[in-house]
Amino acid sequence: RRVPRITYPLVVVRPFPRRANFTIPYGSGEGYRDEDLFLLHPQFATVDLIPYDDLQYALLLPSILRWCFNVLTVMSLRNQLLVGTPVIQVPLELLTTATTAPVAQELTHYQRLETLGDTVLKFLASLQLFAQYPLWHEGYLARRKDHAVSNARLAREAVDKHLYRWIIRDRFVPRKWKPSYVCDSIPSNPPEGQSIERGKEPIPIEEENEVATEPRDQLKRKKKKNQQLSTKVLADVVEALIGAAYEHQGFDLAVDCAAFFGMGLTWKKVPERITDILARSEPLDEPPAQLHLVEHLLNYTFTRKGLLVEALTHASYHGEDAAMSYERLEFLGDCALDMVVTDYLYHAEGKQYSPGHMHMRKESLVNSHFLAFICLRTSTISEATNAFWTPNGGTATTTEHQRIHLYQCMMHSSHRVLEDQHVAFSRFEKNGAVIEQALLHATMYPWAALTSLQAPKFLSDMLESLLGAVYLDSEGNLDAVRKVMRTLGIMEVMEHIVKSDMDVQHPVSCLAIWADQQEPKHKIRYLTEKKDGNVSCAVIVDEVEVIRVTEKYHSRASQEEVRFAAAEQALHTFSVLEEEEEDEESDGWGDIPEYGW
Repeated sequence: RRVPRITYPLVVVRPFPRRANFTIPYGSGEGYRDEDLFLLHPQFATVDLIPYDDLQYALLLPSILRWCFNVLTVMSLRNQLLVGTPVIQVPLELLTTATTAPVAQELTHYQRLETLGDTVLKFLASLQLFAQYPLWHEGYLARRKDHAVSNARLAREAVDKHLYRWIIRDRFVPRKWKPSYVCDSIPSNPPEGQSIERGKEPIPIEEENEVATEPRDQLKRKKKKNQQLSTKVLADVVEALIGAAYEHQGFDLAVDCAAFFGMGLTWKKVPERITDILARSEPLDEPPAQLHLVEHLLNYTFTRKGLLVEALTHASYHGEDAAMSYERLEFLGDCALDMVVTDYLYHAEGKQYSPGHMHMRKESLVNSHFLAFICLRTSTISEATNAFWTPNGGTATTTEHQRIHLYQCMMHSSHRVLEDQHVAFSRFEKNGAVIEQALLHATMYPWAALTSLQAPKFLSDMLESLLGAVYLDSEGNLDAVRKVMRTLGIMEVMEHIVKSDMDVQHPVSCLAIWADQQEPKHKIRYLTEKKDGNVSCAVIVDEVEVIRVTEKYHSRASQEEVRFAAAEQALHTFSVLEEEEEDEESDGWGDIPEYGW
């Protein structure tokens, strides 16, 4: 087809660039493109001659002013609220991130820092209370910590400091941008009693019903400008500031930031608190024999053996060397474990996990089922020399090799604890290898398999108390805790979860998300029944039963086990998950004795 020849001039134009927000990185397709050229007839076009510099000025000015607004807001925070405090050392970049709400839709906001700061705050608050109240048991310590770090308390401290004045929460919309003036307009006729002469400040006239006499549209504008902040936003900013302080200079500056807000606690630096705690530790004259085995299992030698004895002592123990039970150390060790895991996930190279993804991965590493599995798995070979009498040669000796597990080193005086240990380890012997294979090589976290252990809580508590004892004995060195976690295999599992992007969602949650994403959406419910010594769980989709799992009922944990197993099988049925090779069907119990639970 021949294209007609154009014999008249045309105006070659291209549309204005789509990119308007220059505070965020340049995206593809936002600038000029060759195919965006248009040809216009001069007769039907209007040409306005605008200097190129003015065009660039108008295009860039909103973004420049927005950037200046954010920087000046943060500088005002430093110069007015943080002046005279150590927190002023935090760089502007971190302060800007910590005070920017997600609703502002800036390049960075406080959510990741808030997640880190929340863990740092809970860890530091736990340490302060642990040192300040040596006679409080774990329940009192946990309740006092929860009160100190609650959103309501943090929001109240933020309001007292007027922190809300520096929270960046307005959204930047360049295409609807207009400059903000000191006053919207200057009246042509000044009200009686006021002056608008240049260089003179206006003198307002007080009226009794000043608000009532204002026009209705002005009242609406005032109401629109008065934005309400939730207590969570205020609390999140406080936690983000603590996270920023920790990122810049570690726990010392984080303690200074927490002390700035107070929260009803007496704040001291971490080394001071550790010194106070260790000053109350008494040396042992005759340490129990199993301590060297525990030190070998942890690959850590304790300087203060009393801390290790306390970490191994169950509340039921009544021996001669009885010490305080492990609950207090478990309280501290739980926070130390959270701190190590959260710090690793926050700084995971190339990941930049959102708070939700950090929370899911952290839960997969600090839940009681996983920690109990680690406690049951950790073992070593011990040599025992036995002497006996022979009729011919007199006294003789034999050497035996025996495998000692970490859970066997707990000091207790309870027959029920002994039974629980025996039953849990019997289940571990059935399914332990499968669980370990899944944790280190599978693509989905083995929630159902871990739940099938139905391990008693004191196993995970014991492991956390050992981590707390290591932290105190090393004088507050989290690297020593990390080393012990690597010896136990926790760090290896955590690294695999991060590197392989393992699916760590609960199968129940994963199935609910799948159902919500379908068209049309499916309705899922679970039906759990107990009958003839068994417990079963059916997955019902749109009132149709698709999966039913039945296991022998042993305790209340059996209901959670069959629920997880049914959800996992449903995911495989709907091809949400890839099928993996499984061993012969087994409930993981075998000939384990029943105790009439």
